[in-house]
Amino acid sequence: MNTTITRTTSVWDALADTPAEAENLRIRSALLSSINDHITEKRWNADTTAGTLGVTHPRLAELSAGRIDRFTLDDLVSIGITIGIHLGVTHDRAQG
Repeated sequence: MNTTITRTTSVWDALADTPAEAENLRIRSALLSSINDHITEKRWNADTTAGTLGVTHPRLAELSAGRIDRFTLDDLVSIGITIGIHLGVTHDRAQG
């Protein structure tokens, strides 16, 4: 029996089919985490959080549970911007 072991640099690389999909997952994960950290720091209750973020309570529950599969990058950017979370862009010059 031959078993091939593939090593990846991140869980997103292992889950994704393409490098672009892995990057999308990384960015969404970072945004989701930053949004949840902000909510925790502010100590907002569910009503305040939902109202501030402009989401429903069921959507807030998905956000709080880290359901990354339920949010597009656009969704998370729109939510994050309401509380001052912004994205930055870097260029890896070694890759072109």
